[in-house]
Amino acid sequence: MKDESIFYNVEHIPRIDQTKQSLSPYVIVDPSFDPYRELNHSNEVSLPLKKILKTLELDDSLPFAIVSHYLDLPSNLHHHDYIEIVYVPKGKLLNVVNHSPFIMKSGSLFLINKEIPHLVSRIPNETEKPMIVNLLIHTEIFDTFKKATQQSTTLTEQLFNFGDYLIYHKSDLDNVHYYLQRLITEYYQAEYTFSYTVLGYLMIFLEQLIQLQHPLKKSVDTLTQNVVTKIKQDPANASLEVLTKHFSYSKGHLSRHIKEQTGKTISQLITDEKLALAERYLSETTKTISEISEMINYQSESHFYRLFKKRFQLTPKQYRLLLK
Repeated sequence: MKDESIFYNVEHIPRIDQTKQSLSPYVIVDPSFDPYRELNHSNEVSLPLKKILKTLELDDSLPFAIVSHYLDLPSNLHHHDYIEIVYVPKGKLLNVVNHSPFIMKSGSLFLINKEIPHLVSRIPNETEKPMIVNLLIHTEIFDTFKKATQQSTTLTEQLFNFGDYLIYHKSDLDNVHYYLQRLITEYYQAEYTFSYTVLGYLMIFLEQLIQLQHPLKKSVDTLTQNVVTKIKQDPANASLEVLTKHFSYSKGHLSRHIKEQTGKTISQLITDEKLALAERYLSETTKTISEISEMINYQSESHFYRLFKKRFQLTPKQYRLLLK
């Protein structure tokens, strides 16, 4: 299902950016705001579901809503009393969750648990104004659903099996777009109420998101586990030569085996661990970016910059500001 059909339906749902009441201090109107600044949790604001529903002149007793807006002004650091799903049908934005920056491109989706601080902002120098669809889900829905179905775990536990937030890229969602489109359409046709049909499509949609997480649970064999562990122990000095010598396999055999097991080359796995190590150095030490580049065994600082920027869409300097 193409994004354009979802975008068409989005035009009919309530718009946060067209309300009579202001959502301040949720929205930042300061033109000097820098999304890469040091985030101050003392300024973090709470945005309860009831406030959003009242602002949109909807029934504030409902446990669910779908809203949309064009992201013109950035949000302040905030948290919710509900689970939020952020979907971007158009444009690109910066989503900072627990000081971790994520670049959300068109067609991507972000799942955030309640009480987890985050902010969204346009990316500096991006001319296109991104559009956001927010699914706001109070967990009382899941409590009722668990009792009715006698499930051993709640949907909240299943959704956040891998942590309190998770990003789904456009390529992940090919088979899920239909259910998102139906959910948005049914919500509009139900005149923004929580009908049985809306509930049904919501549960199917969430179940589809849970199913997408199953590949993350894929087990690998002992050799692959040992190779990954070896890389993690010392990524700065890991290489195909070191690994083949340590495990007594030929380069060709070990390379093919790891690619079949993980979907990544050994070089990609090493780069992943090097950049993860760089993240820790940026957040936990005061070492310069040049020193960090050398510590993870990139002799060229510019090469390190390029790899880091490609992975995170941010420079190491910008990343460090967010992690302070």
